[in-house]
Amino acid sequence: MRFCIECFIDLEIRNIIGQSQNIGDCPICNKKSVSLYDPDKDLSIKEAFDRLFDLYTTESEASDIIPKSAFTTIIEDLIDNWNIFNPNLKVSQIRKILESLCSDINLLTQKVVIAENYNPIYLKENCIVNTGKWLDFSNTIKNINRFHSNALNTIRLKPYLEGLVKLYPKGMRFYRGRIAENEQGFSKYEIGMPPPKVTKSGRANSYGIPRLYLASDEKTVLHEIRSSMYDFVTLGIFELKKDIKVIDLQNIDKLSPFSNYDADIALFAINKQILHDINNEMAKPLRNNANPIEYIPTQYISDYVHSLKEYDGIEYKSTMNPNGYNLAIFDPTLFECINTETIQVNEINYIWQKI
Repeated sequence: MRFCIECFIDLEIRNIIGQSQNIGDCPICNKKSVSLYDPDKDLSIKEAFDRLFDLYTTESEASDIIPKSAFTTIIEDLIDNWNIFNPNLKVSQIRKILESLCSDINLLTQKVVIAENYNPIYLKENCIVNTGKWLDFSNTIKNINRFHSNALNTIRLKPYLEGLVKLYPKGMRFYRGRIAENEQGFSKYEIGMPPPKVTKSGRANSYGIPRLYLASDEKTVLHEIRSSMYDFVTLGIFELKKDIKVIDLQNIDKLSPFSNYDADIALFAINKQILHDINNEMAKPLRNNANPIEYIPTQYISDYVHSLKEYDGIEYKSTMNPNGYNLAIFDPTLFECINTETIQVNEINYIWQKI
């Protein structure tokens, strides 16, 4: 059974199919004039999926210590947890693809589990968080041991960071804003990173440790600084003075099980949910009066990235504007404020829900 590049969102699989010279109509998703892949003629995707299939243990072969609630069908698990297939595909369409790739019929007919997720010794030795749960790390770092904790396995985290590298060329422009008292606003010398003595806690910085926070566009700036009706806001344009390399947390969910972040794909399997949780934590909305302690887990991640000396900052999605993103830059001298303008907010749209 042939399938096409549009049946997948996984970047590695799309790259393999994209190299195909076979163009036609897909019998799975019915897309026209697309790159097609025939698993009977090319084994590369089948071999990639074999590594993934090897992770799973059927219910009849699994240990009795694994709870029954942990078992699911392989199709459900791949759809819910792996970001491989186009979300517009139906279950029946995904089944056809898997039937053409999987030689073990038991994996498709029985419920399955990834047994390593229920092996505490394996988790402690190989997981980014030694208990296998982000919430445990978050609680430890906030409430138990903040400065000398081994709750985060940085040796395991580092390879995944290497898969999240994003390059920005010299000349790229970003934005920063500051609410002003009047229409005179601020000069470009007053809109940069604050000095340590007045630096408050943020998502990527601890109290007294400043970072240069920038946004992708003006609208995101206005959302992030929580400007109100009729506020005067000075917007600064910051231009990059040299090529830089950042960690883009927005791409965590795009990490592929078919890439070589770990030679053992089981390591990726037990860590992918924690990586997802890191991304969500970085983008979690917080109220203005939220306790600064809530920032500590992401501050810890940020400080670790900074300590590697290989990266210039962290990129993460905006909590206030879903179409924008933010940068937390470690060295403010990498950017120059080339211009400022002061504007007034004339309209705000509110969206609410009952709680």
